[in-house]
Amino acid sequence: ENLYDSMRYSVLSSGKRVRPHIVFEFSRLFGGNDEKALKFACAVEMLHASSLVHDDMPCIDNDDMRRGKPTTHKAYGEGVALFCGDALMYKAAEVASTNDKVGEKFALKATELLLKYGGGEGIIGGQIIDLESENKKVPFDTLLKMHALKTAALIKTSALLGCLAAEVDIDDDRCKDAAKYAEAIGLTFQITDDILDADTEDGKTNFLSFMSIDEAMDYAKKETKKDTKKDTGTTTKATGKTSTDPEKNPQSTKPNAKASYTSGKSNNYHDDGNGTVTTYSGKQLKY
Repeated sequence: ENLYDSMRYSVLSSGKRVRPHIVFEFSRLFGGNDEKALKFACAVEMLHASSLVHDDMPCIDNDDMRRGKPTTHKAYGEGVALFCGDALMYKAAEVASTNDKVGEKFALKATELLLKYGGGEGIIGGQIIDLESENKKVPFDTLLKMHALKTAALIKTSALLGCLAAEVDIDDDRCKDAAKYAEAIGLTFQITDDILDADTEDGKTNFLSFMSIDEAMDYAKKETKKDTKKDTGTTTKATGKTSTDPEKNPQSTKPNAKASYTSGKSNNYHDDGNGTVTTYSGKQLKY
């Protein structure tokens, strides 16, 4: 009972739910629906919560508060918190693997991605670099690798799980583009976090160890745009096919920054290539 209480306490606390939102948005983007995406979104949030439980423990960051509440080990004790984090990782895999709203191969691939990027090739790998880098001056490349694993990997996983919820094959170019986009967003997310925590990260190397706040903000802006391709006049459909505007570029068959991903007759997404994205619901977002 104590274990499940601690798991609910850790997952259901207040938070932005950024990663589940990414799952839902990428699913909608490629013609999926929320019912198909729900279990994948829950699994991502469980995995994220597990990493926070472990991160907060005395042997790692030794934090007493998170989101205005005592951290899990403060509320339930270190032993329960340790097993709570472990149990959430396993629960995430269980939930994703039992998503019967999508084809079996998509549920299996989603589970594989969660296990892969929750482990040494993702979150835990980044946490190890973070732990071993404390009170040391580490190279910038090491910092980038740490954040690519610890932060960006799960955001990439979220985007890919959204694609899988829409039953887009993992080898499809749309998944590759989603991964690139999400990796850039993940790094930008971490840079912003470093700026916000500028006065609290004692003994840790972060972006502000190498640049000023203004330089870090510029770096983040460049990162979000580095994978943006020049407009070639194509429109990519949710079916994976591309249509070409012959008056703009008769030779082009590749997706680009000014793409509209559609499902049926209504646009789910439009990027004007100038920093504004219009979502499936008509909401405009700046990047």
